[in-house]
Amino acid sequence: MSKQFVTLFPYTYNVNLTKDVGCIPYIMHKVYGYTSTIVSFKNGEYEYLNSYVKGLKLKFLRKENERIAGIKYVLKNAKSIDVLNMYHMSVGKSLLCLCLYKLLNKQGVSYLKMDLDFKTLDIIENYNFFKKIVLRLMSKNIDIISSESTVIARRVENILGRKVEYIPNGVLEYDSMSMETDLNKKKQNMFLTVGRLGTEQKATEFLVEAFINIKDKTKWNLCLVGKCEEAFIHYMNQKFKDYPDLKNRINITGEIIDKNKLTEIYKLSNIMVLPSKYESFALVNVEAMLNGCRLLLSDQVSPAEDFKQLGDFCQIVEYGNITQLAEKMLNMSQCEYDANKIANVAVDNFLWTKICGKLDELILKCK
Repeated sequence: MSKQFVTLFPYTYNVNLTKDVGCIPYIMHKVYGYTSTIVSFKNGEYEYLNSYVKGLKLKFLRKENERIAGIKYVLKNAKSIDVLNMYHMSVGKSLLCLCLYKLLNKQGVSYLKMDLDFKTLDIIENYNFFKKIVLRLMSKNIDIISSESTVIARRVENILGRKVEYIPNGVLEYDSMSMETDLNKKKQNMFLTVGRLGTEQKATEFLVEAFINIKDKTKWNLCLVGKCEEAFIHYMNQKFKDYPDLKNRINITGEIIDKNKLTEIYKLSNIMVLPSKYESFALVNVEAMLNGCRLLLSDQVSPAEDFKQLGDFCQIVEYGNITQLAEKMLNMSQCEYDANKIANVAVDNFLWTKICGKLDELILKCK
């Protein structure tokens, strides 16, 4: 009888099925023989169940308070779950449910995937003495705790006084199989960013301002992919009035749901720029790497140093420093790099099959 791997994540949407929430249980099922289920409220339709993550199961909770729904589910099902996976370091939600699970099923394996960014970590580090003690005590009931970046893993270890694993996010194997024989042939002189354009988190305005600073020094163009905030639309309309030539230099695509279309944009692009105010991981970086893009990341993208350790295709810029961002964009645009080499680094380090192999080993050690 196969082991039961359950991800309790009440706010799972279709889009989450191709991110860590869906991909980890999917690979644990497809490659490592678990029966995998995501437990969630019903949040719309789940088209990806029949395509990208076929074989993954979804079980729906009754719509009520998230904490109460989670506790009820664990009370009823704890003994039949071999591995319970939850997200985020929330005392009253994930930590509470995982501790309850271990109380009811001492043989089961509890796994917390933190999905932390620096902004949230700063808040946790400033908890009062009592709350930190509570965190430490509750964390003792969790068999595996992981972070998407080594720097956050080390900082959380200092808070909890225990081991925190580095387990990054990744891509599914079918993504890597679509790689071009020679990605260099498709590359154009184009900067790219992908995300919710104009949000405080993504800081897209900094990228636009940096591009304006260098537009007369380079023939490169800028592509902005993602759903636009209303304020950002007004901001860009004003920029197009102030600098009419930008209309032919900046392409705003809007949100692209079709993964094949997005992949084509990655393949055409040369440098992925993420000037974010905070990021726990940002899977778009790995997707860009897989298609041969170099990375230029804010120092608030928590795994930026991990990417940089993999090669000089990644550069880091101080968050909010538009002058420095512009300089690095210009410098990187003047250097050539082998796109195929970057794609190979992505395959070697960020395939879910390999990442989940480490998780499976950790689970077996807990038994």
